[in-house]
Amino acid sequence: MLAFEGDSITDFNVNGGRNGYPWLAYSRTGVSTFFYDFAVSGSGVATMVTRASLIDAKYDPGKTNNVLFILIGANNLGGGNAVSFVASLKTYCQARQAVGWKVVIATILPRTLAGFNVDRNVANSLIVADPSFYDGLARFDLDAAMGCDACAANTTYYPDGTHPSAAGHAILGPIANAAIYAVLNL
Repeated sequence: MLAFEGDSITDFNVNGGRNGYPWLAYSRTGVSTFFYDFAVSGSGVATMVTRASLIDAKYDPGKTNNVLFILIGANNLGGGNAVSFVASLKTYCQARQAVGWKVVIATILPRTLAGFNVDRNVANSLIVADPSFYDGLARFDLDAAMGCDACAANTTYYPDGTHPSAAGHAILGPIANAAIYAVLNL
């Protein structure tokens, strides 16, 4: 079972269905499994917490692999709150792990919003430094076209300075897939 959670950047329906990175990541696993998308536009960690029971209800102890992929942060960061954001993300992820989920998180993508990338870089550093709350990590921040601070200004990949285009999702899909595949028990 593979589930995706986060804000609109993860939302299968908002991001062009089979053109979005969740579908691209899932379709490349080569594993026949259920695919769920719980992402909702405008979400932050607090709204993910309100959906936690829905996600946990999909956990199937009879399956070898129950993977939850999370991309969140665009609606949480700004104004110097990176430490509290990562702390709340850690609490959320550890609660999903306690249910049995293998949690894969993605580092946060850049935005053109003034000051956002300062918090994003702090949050990404904290996430990378503490693997205690995830089983896999998709390093979107390391991709030269998608992850640098200035990348969000490239309208080929970020037409609105925040959300990836189909071309951007085509880059993110294999990165997400590699992180998911690394935690699968195959």
